[in-house]
Amino acid sequence: MHRPFLKNKTSFALGLAFLMAFLGQSVRAQTSLPLPECISQALSTSPRLDAARSRLDASESSARASRAQRLPSLAATGTASYVSEVQSLNLPPNPLMPAGQSIQFGDNTSYSFALSLRAPLYAGGSLTSWEAANRYEATATERDLEADSLTVLYEVRNAYFRALAAGEANKLAHNALDRLLRHKQDVEHMQQAGMADEETMLNLLSHIREGEQRVAASEAILRSARLELGRVIGRTGEEIVADQGLTRTIVDSSAVPDASQRPDLEAFDLRSRSAERRVNAAKGSFLPTVSAVAAYNYGKPGVDYITNEWMGYATAGISLNWTVFDWSARKFAVQSVRATRNTLVQSQRALSEVWRTREQVAKARLESSRKEREAASSRLDLERRRYGLIEGKRTQGQASERDLLDAQDDLASAEISLAQAYSQERLAENELLYSTGR
Repeated sequence: MHRPFLKNKTSFALGLAFLMAFLGQSVRAQTSLPLPECISQALSTSPRLDAARSRLDASESSARASRAQRLPSLAATGTASYVSEVQSLNLPPNPLMPAGQSIQFGDNTSYSFALSLRAPLYAGGSLTSWEAANRYEATATERDLEADSLTVLYEVRNAYFRALAAGEANKLAHNALDRLLRHKQDVEHMQQAGMADEETMLNLLSHIREGEQRVAASEAILRSARLELGRVIGRTGEEIVADQGLTRTIVDSSAVPDASQRPDLEAFDLRSRSAERRVNAAKGSFLPTVSAVAAYNYGKPGVDYITNEWMGYATAGISLNWTVFDWSARKFAVQSVRATRNTLVQSQRALSEVWRTREQVAKARLESSRKEREAASSRLDLERRRYGLIEGKRTQGQASERDLLDAQDDLASAEISLAQAYSQERLAENELLYSTGR
């Protein structure tokens, strides 16, 4: 008799436990973070910045390698060889040696080990120019990392404020639906008292369904915005709840720099200087290179081929290398590097114009968004007062249900409009900060 009840009770308990676990998982999947924490996580986990740091390491290594090429180098070498013929000296017969004599210099094998020191003395300025060029390139790569950091910061702010706006829109949609549902209770009581007809209820239900549509749409947008925020801060698949208010500004108008201070523009300038040094290095290849060489050698037969024994000896000297003819290869190399420098100069000019224009557009957009926000705030105040008046008139029978529903719709529209205006203002501030390198 009691088994079905126990079975249903157990199933209910299991279902309840599953539901609680699912709800707990959903809650854990949503993490509330302030904007500074989102920025910190994005900067520490961004693949873009990891790639930029690797490029910086590579450029720093190139700069250090160029520096090392100007310093003396020490090398150890060893050789072993076999020759089929060796040099010999045949002496003619003489009174002391009637049969003559043949003297052989060494044998068919030779061994040599050396520890040599080479120091560059003169290279036409090529080594110095290459070192300076690679140092400028390394500094430019640092600016690239700063520019990439600004891009990540810009993306995080955009995603954060969109998530804030989506959250505010969702809250307002729920508030508007709650007002309609409370009003539905009043209309039901009026129907019971014979003071409202079926048309009034149908009209109200239509507004309620429209409010439910807005809630469903706003929840989808909110979830998408939170997932996007999770992606940009390196927590893909997790919904991040933005908990900072939309009304808080992120820019101080008196402290905004101009676009000329952006790090990517500085990177172009540094690369132009690097190209100048590369032109000088290419020109230096037309001149000779001189190096000092010193070595300690140990080998067999060494320098005494007749004795043909292991011995140690030292060598020192000056090495000169001068390319006389190379089918204009060096000339074309100079032209190529000079053309690259001109390309960088013009690219910097074009990018500078882009950022100056973007800064001006951002300032105009911010000014317009502030005016829109002020107008939206004033409109919301008016709609709240209007809704209160119509609600009071309705209780006195001086306003219809349609008037009240229209006032509720207008109030909800004004609330959403103000939230959107705040969102556009924050996004415009972010655009201005990004265009000016902040």
